[in-house]
Order: sequence, then structure tokens, then C-alpha cells
Amino acid sequence: MDYYKLVKNEEHCLGDCLDSIRDWADQIVVVDTGSTDNTVQVARQYDAQIEYFQWENDFAKARNYSLQFAVSDWILVLDADERLAENSESLPDLVAKDYEGYYVTITTRAVWRSI
Repeated sequence: MDYYKLVKNEEHCLGDCLDSIRDWADQIVVVDTGSTDNTVQVARQYDAQIEYFQWENDFAKARNYSLQFAVSDWILVLDADERLAENSESLPDLVAKDYEGYYVTITTRAVWRSI
């Protein structure tokens, strides 16, 4: 399963998100849209494939750009402030079965900060 993330200045929460998926993601792709903080360095600590996309005020365009790097049949997309719930250990088993899709529980951590 591949994991994709669009980021911009998410160093404050990216590590927690990547911790929640790192044990079962075959590939982690982080698409940076212009970070000026240490977001890319945090992603590198998780051996993420780093790609860059010039932000054009279009989430769909950026997300579609990220899909060209897919190598697995399954792709998970989370926001940087989201985590897989602790009971998600069964994901590798689900991916191995012949399902067309499934639901997972995610949690979010609201982070308010001044920009």
C-alpha cells in the first residue's frame, strides 16, 4: 500500500502522521507545495519519496500529480494532522484480500497556529 501526502509547512504534525502508517506502507510519497519550514526534512527521516509541485490553488490537480508515483494497487491519503486509529493493524491483511475498497478509522488533532 502506498501512502500519499500533500504538504506545506507541516513540520509540527507530519512526524506523528507518518508514525501511524510507517510500519505497513510500502511507499511513502510526500508532495511538497512550497514549504518554508522543516517539513521536507521531517519527511526524509521516514525515507519518504519527496516530490515537488508548484501550488496552483487546486487540491485536485496537486493530488492527481501525486498519483503518477504510485507503485501499489492501494493508495491511502491522509492530511498531515490525521492519524490512523490504533486498531488499524489489520490493514495489511485487508489489502492482501480481493476487496474493492474498505473503511479505516482516522483520528485528527486540531492544531491552531498563527501564520
